[in-house]
Order: sequence, then C-alpha cells, then structure tokens
Amino acid sequence: MKLQVIISLLALSGLALAQDDSQPKPIPSSPAVFDQKIIDTAMKEIGVTKQVGYESDRVREYVETTDQEFDEYYQDGWCNAFVSWVLKQNGYQFASLNTYDEVDHFFKEVDVPKVGDVVILTGHIAFYGGESQFPGIDNAILLLGGNQAHKVCIFPISKSKVKKFLEPVKAPTGWMPGRHISQFEMASFNRLDDKGYVMEELEKTARIIGN
Repeated sequence: MKLQVIISLLALSGLALAQDDSQPKPIPSSPAVFDQKIIDTAMKEIGVTKQVGYESDRVREYVETTDQEFDEYYQDGWCNAFVSWVLKQNGYQFASLNTYDEVDHFFKEVDVPKVGDVVILTGHIAFYGGESQFPGIDNAILLLGGNQAHKVCIFPISKSKVKKFLEPVKAPTGWMPGRHISQFEMASFNRLDDKGYVMEELEKTARIIGN
C-alpha cells in the first residue's frame, strides 16, 4: 500500500480515511480547523516527490518562491519549504530559513492545536492533521507535510515526538520574511530538516503501513 493513499480526503468536519484496519482512523470527535484553505492547498500537493540526486520542478518552486537555502533542495531537507509555500499561497507568514530559531519569529505557539496548525518535531515541520488511532503507535497524530519519506503525504506519528504546536499568523500586505540569523551563524543552530527527523518513527510507521 502506498503511503500517500492512506488518506482519501481531509474534510472540513475532520479527517475522512479509507476504511481499512491497517490505516489510521480519526478520533471520533472532529477537531477544529484553523483554516480550511491551508489544508486544501497542502492536500493538492500529495504525491510530490523529491530525493537526493533527482530533480523536482515542484519542490524547486517551493524552495525558490519562499527564499529558502538551496542546499535544502539539493540535500533533501525541504520540509520547511513545503510548509512555507502552502502558507504563502494563503497569505500567512513563513520562515525562509530552515531553523528552529527562525521559525519561532513567525508563528504563535498554542497548547491545543487545530487542523492546519504547524507541528514542530525534532528535525521536522509539518501541518497538524488531527489525532488518530493507529496500530503500533501510541497517541498518534497525523502529519500533513513534505519530505516525509521523500514525498508530500500524510504520516501518523506519536504525539510524544512533538516539540510544539504553532498557529500561523496572517501576513500584512507586501510582507516579506526577514532573516534573524546570519549565514555564518547557520551552522550553530539545529536545522529543521529530515536528515535528522525521528528516523526510527518513520521506519516503524513505514513498516506498519507496508510502504
């Protein structure tokens, strides 16, 4: 079963998933949605793929139009570029540098996330897709993100892996992202890229799904 088809759609009322015991199922109560347009835009990108050594015009667009560092494209660390591109399409602020420090400037931290909020994990950023019941993963949540097993897809992961939930902030007319650390300082910050992204969890979930 391909990972990107584990979810059939994400509707305004919550998560609608294909009926199969091996696939994640939504918690019965429907979660609130922050902005349906964010979800709709991200869902249309499901299936976009990029690996090291291969070109992807679509991922290149994510990177170029949000002023990301190009090593994130070439070295397969484009999770922030995807989130930033989706937010830009819908008039929200985004981080153009792929670091925890930079991301903190552009979002509002929240305790209770809504579908469409941003999720920060160790080495990864994605959109929150609600809670899920998934065999083999305790307290699973769904991540709608890019560079998840090298593609845009929906991926279940344990909520214990979440560092924080962030709410997008509307961008004023003419807004452009600033940069709060220099290129020289980049090496001293933990970067948001999938090279360090909870690989054990990804591999565990991929085995369960059969991807």
